[in-house]
Amino acid sequence: MTRSVLFDTGVLTLMTHSKKLDDSALCLSWMRGLLLKRWECVIPEICDFELRRYLLKSGLGRSIEQLDRLASENTYLPIDTATMRTAAQLWSDLRKRGQQTAPDSSLDADVILGAHALEHEKKGASVIIATTNVKHLSRMCEARRWQDIE
Repeated sequence: MTRSVLFDTGVLTLMTHSKKLDDSALCLSWMRGLLLKRWECVIPEICDFELRRYLLKSGLGRSIEQLDRLASENTYLPIDTATMRTAAQLWSDLRKRGQQTAPDSSLDADVILGAHALEHEKKGASVIIATTNVKHLSRMCEARRWQDIE
């Protein structure tokens, strides 16, 4: 079974545009270590979208180039109909339990990321989301702080 790690937006930010260069280097080194251990490193399209819109608005061309490089060198997980339908179900289930991750009127990227993970698991992967915010994502799927994934 393939071990896959999906990078959330916070982790992608560290890898592409961190004001703390030590943290950025550490995060990139961690990713390279996972690749050496034969982990599949995955860039979910929803996280690319969240980060890219900020980088474009801020005119951060070098960071966009780094994001593009990460997306081309790793598995890029596009949004598809199954992912969005799973996201809608997660969104509904979380609200019924009073555990929403964003206001009702927002797109709620966390549920789309959770759906990305669940749909990727259906394809036979063992999936963990590498994140800087475990609380919201762990309601839907396995999520750990990136530093805790080996």
